[in-house]
Amino acid sequence: VATPPTGLSEFWAAGTRSFGALLVASILGLLAGIGLVLVIGLMGWLASLLPGTVPDWIRTLLGWSVGVGILAGLIWVAVRLSFWFIAIVTDRLGPVAGLRASFRASRGRWWKLFWLIVLFVLINIGVGLPFGVLEAIGNIAGGGVALTTLIVSRLLSAVANLYLMFVSFAAVIRFYADAKAPSSTTQQ
Repeated sequence: VATPPTGLSEFWAAGTRSFGALLVASILGLLAGIGLVLVIGLMGWLASLLPGTVPDWIRTLLGWSVGVGILAGLIWVAVRLSFWFIAIVTDRLGPVAGLRASFRASRGRWWKLFWLIVLFVLINIGVGLPFGVLEAIGNIAGGGVALTTLIVSRLLSAVANLYLMFVSFAAVIRFYADAKAPSSTTQQ
């Protein structure tokens, strides 16, 4: 993204070099997710213990408030962690150091990074829509047309999504490089 074209062997070497740290980071993320599910389950169980004298609307309001709070927290953490694996690979960091680097690089840039991610999601939805429409038209036509449009739309969708994934990932890598550059520490 930031340097001249790199050969396939360098990609392989970088992936091999970072595999252990990426695996540990993935396991840490999985364990955190399991912990969150357990905490949510415990909160639900505790909420079920509320006395029957509490009106249903209060329970509903409490449930929605907790749900929105958890969702907001998850979005905040996801944006702050969006550089985690990039930092592990590009800076040759361990999983915990990569996590810290991601938090440092996203500090003061949360909203820009959030809207960049939202933009990528909207682009993916926009690009995927025509393939879904093509598939629906094929299903309406039925028979061999349905099978043909299914195969064509899925293949084209896979190619488009791969392209968008690489472009999006390259943009986030570039954003990370800019975020950790010395001159950007004075900017917001």
